[in-house]
Amino acid sequence: MAARRTYATTNDAGHRLPDHTKPYPPLINELRSGLVETGYYEGQNVSIEYTWAEGHYDRLPALAAELVRRRVDVIVAAGGTNAGMAAKAATGTIPIVVLIGGDPVELGFAASFSHPGGNVTGVAQLVVAAEQKRLELLHELVPTAKTIAYLMNPAGANAQRQVQDAVSQEHALGVKLSVLRASSERDFAAAFASIVQDRIGALRHQAYRRVPSTRRLHRQSSQGREARRYAHHPTIRKN
Repeated sequence: MAARRTYATTNDAGHRLPDHTKPYPPLINELRSGLVETGYYEGQNVSIEYTWAEGHYDRLPALAAELVRRRVDVIVAAGGTNAGMAAKAATGTIPIVVLIGGDPVELGFAASFSHPGGNVTGVAQLVVAAEQKRLELLHELVPTAKTIAYLMNPAGANAQRQVQDAVSQEHALGVKLSVLRASSERDFAAAFASIVQDRIGALRHQAYRRVPSTRRLHRQSSQGREARRYAHHPTIRKN
């Protein structure tokens, strides 16, 4: 079997880990297992180079361009839509494997589901399409909540679409959605302070590649004890 080189790039595979500058082991393990199933063994007949943008979306184009410059065989963009879009913008010929949450046709990764065309393949979890259902579930869990906080990640490629889908449910559910935007630690602290101050009954938040410890934010909040009590309120997030 001829040797191949596979390079993996992602915007931050270390999300949901204490140290967000390191790889996310489950993704790496799955990549290696999949290669082994097809006869490729890292360090023997396949070489994998790992690059991380450490949650900084603005680094993605340069990382993708560097992989293209090296003439790699495959780019695995497992860090979500932003990573996939950066890779797609960098090359129209090198095969790209993506892991995204939105509709691949709507996002421009494929021409159609039946005839995708192009050089991009992968897995679409379609989490955006499930946004309304998540809000319905949260409302069922906390029927007394009249206002639900929606913590939005402004840097997310699907963020605005998810917000629109969620807001469209306000009338049907009989609730008010309070949309809060947070992309830095200061933003998170302000958002949680607002949630506590307004005594919001439940929280739904989008996925974040880098997110400060909510425990630390609660400790730092001027509301202190009250903020920590809020930590036990019903919350739904995207997995």
